[in-house]
Amino acid sequence: MRRCNMMFNRCLVWPFALNSAPEEFQKAMDEIYEEDEDINPYFDDIALGSSTVEEHCRSLRRTLLKARNANLKFNELKTQLSQTSANYLGHVLSDEGIKPDPKKIRAIEQFATPNCKEDLQRFLGMVTYLAKFT
Repeated sequence: MRRCNMMFNRCLVWPFALNSAPEEFQKAMDEIYEEDEDINPYFDDIALGSSTVEEHCRSLRRTLLKARNANLKFNELKTQLSQTSANYLGHVLSDEGIKPDPKKIRAIEQFATPNCKEDLQRFLGMVTYLAKFT
């Protein structure tokens, strides 16, 4: 931060390197969408939860308007609209509930036999994480 004659200006670079950048970005996203329980931002992912097409359209409209007002941009190649299921944070979300991502199950099935303590710990971590779905 530059200080000149008791006036403060914006930071020209991110202070303290990038250590706090993810936390600050998440705080900003939470502030933008804080009034909307059906809009769930997690860093640069935003999930909308709705029961009907009409609700979804209203949520989507609010999401886009707030993004425009906050000068947020979306990557159209990564945008998925009006899906009945979606991969989100390593899970598959749908009207049937939350299921594990098939890639995570495949990774366990294809995991080589652990031959050291670290490999065993890694394998147990993967299995334990997915145990809640059984």
